[in-house]
Amino acid sequence: MIDGALFHVHEEKPMAGRLEPRSIQGTTALIGLFVADIDQVMQRAVTAGATVISPARTYDYGYRQGEIKDPFGHV
Repeated sequence: MIDGALFHVHEEKPMAGRLEPRSIQGTTALIGLFVADIDQVMQRAVTAGATVISPARTYDYGYRQGEIKDPFGHV
């Protein structure tokens, strides 16, 4: 759960044609998640094994956002 939102990312299932990003050497989806404290959520993700693609920063259009990649390659 992240801020009360339950979600999961399934394991790869090659027989069903569902491959993880590492297998295809790319990504098939970007997951956008709006949270109250991006810095805390990103730190928790890194602690759990994610890597930072771009650190959180505030943009001119008002959002504070960053990008991480989970250990399976999902962005």
